[in-house]
Amino acid sequence: MNNIFKRILLLWFVFFTQFIYADKDTTYIHISNVSANEATGKMTFTVTIDALPLSITSPVRVGFETIDGTAKVDDNDYTAKDSADISTLAVWFFSNSASTSKTIEIDILDDAIYESSEYFYLKITTNTNGYAISGTGIATGTIIDDDVQPLELNTFNDKGITETDSNQTIYMVANFNQNTPTPLTLTYHTQDNSALAGDDYIGITDTITVPANVDRVLIPVTIKGDYTPESTKDFKVIIDSISIGTITDDTATISIHDDDAIEISIDSSNVNEGDANDSNKMRFTISLAKNYPLTTPLTIDYTTQEGTATAGSDYTAKSGSVTFNQGDKNKFVDVDIIGDNEIEYNEYLEMIISGSSYIVNDNTRSYILNDDGSFPSISFDNNSSFSVVEGNSSQRNLNFTFTLDSPAVTGSQFKYETIDNSATVDDNDYSNTHGTKNIPAGDTNVTISVPVYGDTKIENNENFYLEIYNFDKLNLSGASKVTGTIINDDGSYPTISIKDNNYSITEGDSGQKDINFTLILNKPTIYPASFDYYTYGQTATTSDNDYIEIGETYHISVGEQNITIPVKVNGDTKIEDDEKFHFVFTNEKNLTKAGAKYAFGTIINDDGNLSEFSIDAPILTFDEKDSNQTRVDFTIRLDTPAKEDNLSIEYLTSNGSAEQEDLDYNQIVPTVATFNTGEQSKVFSAYINGDTNIEPDESFFIKLQNPKNATLASAPNNQIEITITNDDAHNELPFTCDESMYISSSIKRGSGSKGKMWLHKIDTTQNPFGFNVVDDSGETKLYNALAYSDSGDANSTNYIFGLYKKELVKISRTGKVISLGKVAGLPKILTKKQLFAGAIYNGEYYISGPGQDYDKIFKIKLSDKTVTELTLDTAISLLDFSFTPDGKYLHGIVDGGKMVKIDVNTGAVTFIGSAHTGYQFDSTFSDANGRFFANDSLGNGFFEFDLTTGNKRFLSDSQPATFNDGANCLKASLVFTDYGDAPISYGPVWHNIANGIFLGDNIDHDLD
Repeated sequence: MNNIFKRILLLWFVFFTQFIYADKDTTYIHISNVSANEATGKMTFTVTIDALPLSITSPVRVGFETIDGTAKVDDNDYTAKDSADISTLAVWFFSNSASTSKTIEIDILDDAIYESSEYFYLKITTNTNGYAISGTGIATGTIIDDDVQPLELNTFNDKGITETDSNQTIYMVANFNQNTPTPLTLTYHTQDNSALAGDDYIGITDTITVPANVDRVLIPVTIKGDYTPESTKDFKVIIDSISIGTITDDTATISIHDDDAIEISIDSSNVNEGDANDSNKMRFTISLAKNYPLTTPLTIDYTTQEGTATAGSDYTAKSGSVTFNQGDKNKFVDVDIIGDNEIEYNEYLEMIISGSSYIVNDNTRSYILNDDGSFPSISFDNNSSFSVVEGNSSQRNLNFTFTLDSPAVTGSQFKYETIDNSATVDDNDYSNTHGTKNIPAGDTNVTISVPVYGDTKIENNENFYLEIYNFDKLNLSGASKVTGTIINDDGSYPTISIKDNNYSITEGDSGQKDINFTLILNKPTIYPASFDYYTYGQTATTSDNDYIEIGETYHISVGEQNITIPVKVNGDTKIEDDEKFHFVFTNEKNLTKAGAKYAFGTIINDDGNLSEFSIDAPILTFDEKDSNQTRVDFTIRLDTPAKEDNLSIEYLTSNGSAEQEDLDYNQIVPTVATFNTGEQSKVFSAYINGDTNIEPDESFFIKLQNPKNATLASAPNNQIEITITNDDAHNELPFTCDESMYISSSIKRGSGSKGKMWLHKIDTTQNPFGFNVVDDSGETKLYNALAYSDSGDANSTNYIFGLYKKELVKISRTGKVISLGKVAGLPKILTKKQLFAGAIYNGEYYISGPGQDYDKIFKIKLSDKTVTELTLDTAISLLDFSFTPDGKYLHGIVDGGKMVKIDVNTGAVTFIGSAHTGYQFDSTFSDANGRFFANDSLGNGFFEFDLTTGNKRFLSDSQPATFNDGANCLKASLVFTDYGDAPISYGPVWHNIANGIFLGDNIDHDLD
């Protein structure tokens, strides 16, 4: 009986355990994130189980507890709850529960404090067998704040200003944390520091009315000008109150930089010497940068100082002082010049000033200019060619002669020296000669003699050089170095020459044969004579075992006049062209070479003819199409089947009017096609790239080159020309408002053509970003200030606009440039200047940036071309700018690299962050998410900028551009490709999936 009962109990346990554990698979319990408005007072989390328990006796218990995040129990953000607390019930799931989901309610506490959204966590646990918590089991509860942000005046920036001589106004900028909800009043006053009201600025206590819907206020303060030198001073502007909101930054400092510093310098000018008894003077000017401002006189000492001019003979020394009284600016000191009739060099003297800390330049130098004529010019005679017959023993002189174009003056001299060439001092050919040659006053002819030593050696004519230099009271006319030739008179060496220019032999099938090269002497040698000889390959090579390389010295026997040198040639049965190598002789000793220094050795093939490569294609003309690629098949052929392995030829593409740089076709670099025994033809492919560019019909070539073990057919069978027929036509249809970005450039991407303006579409799928040309022909009007219009009537919506000086142009999606005529009301500066910056909002085209600091933005109404003007509170040199989505602000980067924010209602200019030096951000873009991007035209990259800090974030490498600008549809979101396969050292990816949703922290753009 007990055994039966035990068996029944065991079966019951096994049966129900199998169901409870869900067929031996784990059953998961989930919890979801939730958010709730602070004012609701409750936050409800949902707990879900994948399957209810099957056993009525085995319910599933889910415990939970709250955990602080940024929302905290101690800050009265929510009420803690924990199922371990006896007063709090856990969540239970039974086999007969009505749902697989249950809720947990947490009390959240409302307050009147404006704050960011805060969060806490709810963690669930279970210890029921067969059940597990999915993931971490932690859900986030976000408490959404419902309190209105209070108005706060939170930034009041310091400013500096340079004084000037008259009064001027500086505008201090106070910023709110948001736009003002209604008009308000602001009271402020100035407060002395080192700058004093009445002396340095005009003190003020005033009230300003601030209009609604602005985020800043300009506070004017008048700075007083004067002429008094002084140090930098400062004072404060203090905001006392605002009628609405609070103040967290109430004080700004204005620093006044002085421009009246006393600066003293000295200058002078050259003067002619004059003749004896003339009274020429050299004037020295001691001057101040501005009129002397003080009532106390200022005394400056001066004295002359010798340079190359000598006091007493060239000028009269002078020293003394000058005094500046209030209002003085310049004082003059004249120094007497002593004239004469002597030809001499220009000579200088100096004057030095001292006696004051205000001196910034304490000396000057000027020249006494010679006006008595010029020194004589000396030149070699005989067209610079001098020679002497050597002789057999005694010394002879080789005389170098010179002529002066006018008589020498006292002190005329120069230096000279001989220099070895083929004649050398060590070989006792001549005597080393050098020294200084003094020319007596009045002489016009000069001779320098160089001793030459005779001998009886047979040798070539030899030469050396004579060089002259360091001229004093002389000018050189013509060469400074000439050749002296020692003429041999002892007979001549035999001449040696190669009898023929080409020697040949039939190769043979095996073994070796000799090609005999013959050299001839015109007469026997009486001295030991020799020459070197060697071979080197051309089409015949030693690596291919065509011949045996040699290289030796040949010593000629006395009386020998005919010389034969054999070169071994190896036979084979390979079919190949006739092949050549070089035989060269050189380094002749006691010989004179005549004629060519080398001859060819030709190995004549006797194994049959090589096969010949050619190329053809069934179709040579293709329509371009708008996208994708078109395959071009071509055939490489042999005129006869290959008789052996490893016959090869290279094929490649080559630009015609179609260019691979313009992505008209895919480039094929030299690629080897190999044919083995029996093969006669092979088919290969090239690819044409489709596009929508407007361009003429174009063509490129597929060529053959470098045959191996075969020959190449002559033209036209060694290449084919592929013609791409343009199937695109210009139209005036608008663009589509999407994530596309466009950039203009006067350099055409790909080919690098210049001189026109090309519109390009930016391809963000490449790294670096690609610039794909829209209209291949380009536009001769170098328009700029590119801007995209995303609203208005049918004539302006989704078109790109630009400005060529004063002419307004509209650009269609095919790149067609449509002139809309000149715009009246633009300033004269645009007759010659181009504007760089352009942006469009709500049918108004904002333009500025003429390549210099400028305080104007012009607004062209696209519907009627009327112009209005916006004056900026700061002159800036804009390169480009783009609108925020609400049209309230323009962001751009000025020349020098600093980001600016421009209020298009008030003209207020705010600088953001520090300057990005070494960059030139000529093209900017903004999108519907309020993000701002810029391309560096120097090629350093494409970046996104933080509009609060001005910091930049690298997105991609990019390309340099010239005379360029950017445009895109402001209503669209810009989307960039994720390159998330980078090494981990690059950091995680940072990728805009769409509409401002990001993955990770940093983009890496690795392509491996």
